[in-house]
Amino acid sequence: MNHIRKSGGLAVMAAMTLAACSDNSGNPLGGGPAEEQQVNLDVAAYSAEATVDDIELMSSESEPVFSGPPASSPPIGDLNVTRQVSFFDEAGEQMDTYHDQLTEAVSIFFSMEGSRRRASDRGAVVITVNRVRDIMVTGLAGDETERTWNGGGSASNNRSVVTDAVDRVYDFTSATQIDNVVMPVPRGSGWPVSGNITRDVVIQVVSGLEDTRTRTRTVVVTFNGTNLVPIVINGEEFILNLETREIQDSAQQSLV
Repeated sequence: MNHIRKSGGLAVMAAMTLAACSDNSGNPLGGGPAEEQQVNLDVAAYSAEATVDDIELMSSESEPVFSGPPASSPPIGDLNVTRQVSFFDEAGEQMDTYHDQLTEAVSIFFSMEGSRRRASDRGAVVITVNRVRDIMVTGLAGDETERTWNGGGSASNNRSVVTDAVDRVYDFTSATQIDNVVMPVPRGSGWPVSGNITRDVVIQVVSGLEDTRTRTRTVVVTFNGTNLVPIVINGEEFILNLETREIQDSAQQSLV
């Protein structure tokens, strides 16, 4: 007899790997406070991209994520997606296919990869992404008004920030944990209502900083039903605009 399985094992394994390879220097000596602040902002921008991609993944507008064959998975932004899904009823019994009234939970394994380039008045950003998510979405049975997402995953990204002053290049690896993120149904009725996404990020500096030692950062995004949500990086708080992917200060002025 098959029962609903718990997701997030990937995130735990990835977090253990990250802890083993990092130097535990969340705020290392050298480089100066301005350089560490720049790292925080670049990590915030990296996390903003991943968070908005995760929200798009959770969008209930993409019903083929649940009901269509794996080959029908739509791209998420600029990323190509492959997936594996399992369906469960309210008793936890596995179902052969998705049913819009009887399916209570869906276990989804996503693999996302691709590249994108973004331009702004502060410079261009070039990103190469390789990301996986192992997620359980619940609350689907009947005529639901919201769905709850839990799980985790890991990612490796190369991120180049090209400006007039200096080009910064990083290799990021991260472990992600998605905790009780509640999405309204239909998606167009609002932003994530509650829950949070936590990322443990290891930052390897390829070029552009005086101090090239490995940094680590913990990033927490907390949802509140609006597009403006707090994003906290090693205790420093910014605002993430989910609609524009921008990182803002408390006055809602764009920082990156």
